[in-house]
Amino acid sequence: MTSRASHADSRRRFSPPLAAALLLAVCSCSATSAHLVEWKKQSYRKAARLDEHVIDVAGHRVVYLDRGEGEPMLLVHGFGADKDNWTFLAANIPDAYRVIALDLPGFGESQRRDDQSYDVRAQVERLLAFADALHLERFHLAGNSMGGAISARFAIEHPDRVRSLFLLDSSGLVAPHPSELDRALAAGQNPLLVTSVDDFDRFLALGFVKPPDIPTFIKRYFAEQAVAHRPFNDKIFADVTRKRDVLASDLPKIAAPTLILWGAQDRIIDVSAAGLFQSAIPGARLSVLEQCGHAPMIEKPKETASDYLDFLASLTPPARAQ
Repeated sequence: MTSRASHADSRRRFSPPLAAALLLAVCSCSATSAHLVEWKKQSYRKAARLDEHVIDVAGHRVVYLDRGEGEPMLLVHGFGADKDNWTFLAANIPDAYRVIALDLPGFGESQRRDDQSYDVRAQVERLLAFADALHLERFHLAGNSMGGAISARFAIEHPDRVRSLFLLDSSGLVAPHPSELDRALAAGQNPLLVTSVDDFDRFLALGFVKPPDIPTFIKRYFAEQAVAHRPFNDKIFADVTRKRDVLASDLPKIAAPTLILWGAQDRIIDVSAAGLFQSAIPGARLSVLEQCGHAPMIEKPKETASDYLDFLASLTPPARAQ
């Protein structure tokens, strides 16, 4: 296991929507705020060389970001998140890799359907259909949180498709030490769901070691979006809980080289779960980032990319585009 120390960085980076807030300080109209946030989001995508695309697959309109060339790398976000969670990581990945980040059906700009279930296994089948539609025969697969559980299950069910597996603060196992989220859920509360604009600060603090300083009007815009999506996120959480996919007995079936990375201060899934993943997956490597929360690719994108690229460089025989 490796551990990275925290580095003071006055240019601290956050997800595109959050980073946009640091630069947009002179607007009170929500429509204009939305336009400016979208403009800033596009600038971060451009820096990562990512373009937006839309495809109809598995009964859903799916929106995704794609670099278009190189060895395929498919990135899967977590619960309540979206494709732009990967933009800063992608900016640190060289052009030798074709980076693809999708909005899972039910999230982001992709279609939401009340008549569908969005449990882990259902999303695995949609992810397979998406990979088939893009003609991705064999690729590197990475997932954060719920996206980690989906990615692990995908690697179990479709081992011939996965060149390597990268799990970041993955769900799917019961951590030996309960997290703050675990304790809240046991008490009948779900802190992943934003209930009001005023609740947004608590939500941010849960995911980051040091929450970003967001101007009030921008924070309100994001909070309003989170509140608007709460009913459907509630449905998805219920789907995942009702059809819970416990990975423990199946993880030893993973054949792909695997890197597990965790934020040492994760309050959503305790870092004690990381060792369980490493023990269960044959040959898995583990890296823990200090002063980092639940989303290392957002909070520590350079360190996360460095660990990932070192891992990919170690694969033998050398990976080739498929």
